[in-house]
Amino acid sequence: MKTHPCYLLKTLLLVGVFSLFSPPLFAQYEKLLKKSYLEKQPFFVEHFYSNNKLLNDSIGYFKEMQKVYDLGVISNDRSLINEAIFIKLNFLDHTKYSNYIPEMLHLITLVDLDKNSQLQARTRLALAAHYYEKGDCINAFKYISHSFDFLKEIEDDELPEKQEMLFTMALLHYNMGSGSKSLYFLNLANSLPQDLYSEIKLKILNTRGLIETTNKNFSVAEESFKNLLDLSNKSNDTIWKLTAMTNLATAYFFNEKYQQALDVFKDYHTIDAKKFIKPNTDILVIKSKIYQKLGQQDSFNHSVMKLISNIKNIDLNLDAKQEIYPLLAQFYKNRNQLDLAYIYSDSALSSLKKNIELKKTSAILNLDIQDKMNLLQQKDLELKNNNDRIRMLWIVGLSIGCALKLIVFGIFRFVRKTERRKRIQLEFEKLKIKNELQIANEKLKISLHDLLISRGSLTVIKSQLQKIDFPEVIDSATPNDVSLLFNENHTFFQQHASGQHWSVLQASFEKAYPLFVSKIKKKFPHLTLVEKKFLILKKIGLENAEIAQIMDVNPSALRVYSHRIRKKYNFDSTDSLYEFIHEL
Repeated sequence: MKTHPCYLLKTLLLVGVFSLFSPPLFAQYEKLLKKSYLEKQPFFVEHFYSNNKLLNDSIGYFKEMQKVYDLGVISNDRSLINEAIFIKLNFLDHTKYSNYIPEMLHLITLVDLDKNSQLQARTRLALAAHYYEKGDCINAFKYISHSFDFLKEIEDDELPEKQEMLFTMALLHYNMGSGSKSLYFLNLANSLPQDLYSEIKLKILNTRGLIETTNKNFSVAEESFKNLLDLSNKSNDTIWKLTAMTNLATAYFFNEKYQQALDVFKDYHTIDAKKFIKPNTDILVIKSKIYQKLGQQDSFNHSVMKLISNIKNIDLNLDAKQEIYPLLAQFYKNRNQLDLAYIYSDSALSSLKKNIELKKTSAILNLDIQDKMNLLQQKDLELKNNNDRIRMLWIVGLSIGCALKLIVFGIFRFVRKTERRKRIQLEFEKLKIKNELQIANEKLKISLHDLLISRGSLTVIKSQLQKIDFPEVIDSATPNDVSLLFNENHTFFQQHASGQHWSVLQASFEKAYPLFVSKIKKKFPHLTLVEKKFLILKKIGLENAEIAQIMDVNPSALRVYSHRIRKKYNFDSTDSLYEFIHEL
């Protein structure tokens, strides 16, 4: 296609005018041109990543970032262009930008074309962190692995953030339940001498201690937290000092070294803990547990009184309630305030039950995800090895020469056809695994419903409260066990009594009363579905008012159902009908 002379003239004029005004626009950014990332990184940190004034001004932030991008375009500096896009996407990720994933995937394609290894590692790790925040652990694992493939090939002095990136990989694995992988990345991060950010060493020690405490390697955990405490004392960092003291005392506590756990807090009075309510609350919780184990009732009561004062200003999460409510129940029991003791012990029961359900769900999901990821990685490795074999065959075939051209061509076709079949088979296996994962998730939901009515789970939960004695006499206003079950699981009953989920509730009921449904079908062959639901809920032991709430009907409708059944099957009274139901 021919270019019109006028168009060329206009282009030259625009370039000339732009070159006149470009120095003042790009003066501070021209130092970035044709420089390595090691040389550019301090500038990016100072002007974009840690510039709070610019970070709080999104319009100004994008204007400055556009200057960097335009300078890269004008100077044909692709690394600068891609860096500008990456910094922009990092900023947008904190604003819940909906188009983040497709734009980051497009950027990954660009940096792969340029073979920019440091950006290849950084973009993939950023995408892994984004997937983790969205709850997509499979893709998070996948992109952490891909990021590490590039990161391990980069020299330590070529990428200032290498230590921080290895710690981020460790932290993501820890949060997704993979402690062994997390320790692997922590060891790699700890072996680097970079320490670009002062808190990296502190974070590494703390995370290692938490993992080893979970693994019951208490000696290793204690050593990590001691080192953390020493470093936080040297840096005079109060938050980290409180964190180190709490975690070290916790490790001692689980290792049954109660006096050593108390000794950790000997210098606690030197810290102005009132400014740090949450860390102070954590310390009071572990101290109260230690006093309880040592049988020091006065010290226990004094510590819990401080704890009660502290938690007035804190929103407690589920884990905190599980830790604190049993302490409050024991405290009020010691003071003979049995009503409050009962309230907090009941709340502790509810919190414990919910936490058990969440942890079981998380454990099953993590185990399932790990299994699927291991299988997917194995399939990917097989595919990669097969591709490598094909490349080798291709190279060998070309080197043989023209004399063996026909033979090599035949072998190559055979291998490609075999590889295609394997690839199709592997893709099918991947799809099958993903489908199995979805099915497993659905089965998990059903198992959680079964868990609510499982006697085994309730026995585990109730056993936690057997340590606290309650009054032998409970007044008549105290609800019975079945009413408590209804009150605590009201939403559950309402959801499962609906037409959509009634089969799940009925299946659970039939496990407890296997012959009841068959007996009422035989005795009452013409019952409607609504009447059958009414009789099943009555068999459970619920009152009419509770059944009316569950079935979402007026209480008067229940009297109609009862009257209709009595008339159909010749029962003298409502009481005789109910007696017959309970005897089945």
